[in-house]
Amino acid sequence: MTFEERIKDAPYFAKKFIEQVKQKINSLDNAWIGYTNTNGGDMRIRKGIDTKLGFVNVATISWQPINNRFLLATCLTLGDCQFSALTVDYRVRPDSLPLVIFLDETIINQKTDNILDYIKYAHKKHENKKLSGK
Repeated sequence: MTFEERIKDAPYFAKKFIEQVKQKINSLDNAWIGYTNTNGGDMRIRKGIDTKLGFVNVATISWQPINNRFLLATCLTLGDCQFSALTVDYRVRPDSLPLVIFLDETIINQKTDNILDYIKYAHKKHENKKLSGK
């Protein structure tokens, strides 16, 4: 199952949030969205850098339909998150993206701008490692 198939039956707030994320990513230089089938399908925010793959995943968003929420994992460190009004979940530590935030309807409705800024900051953190042409 793909991320888009998984989000198809999600509530309106979830679909709207994903559209807002796409708009934010489209407004950034050297940023794009990729999709994988990992964990039932996820959306990855990528930035071109000089690596073997030519990019780094700066954030991953997956929909958890049973809990009616998103899981947002980022490349940020705990110190990077101090400016954010979001709560990091320390119990979950994916290998590649260490900080996890769960986003339910209440958090998304109250803090959409904070969430989008958080994702933008994750992208900006790699600003000095741009790959030309992306």
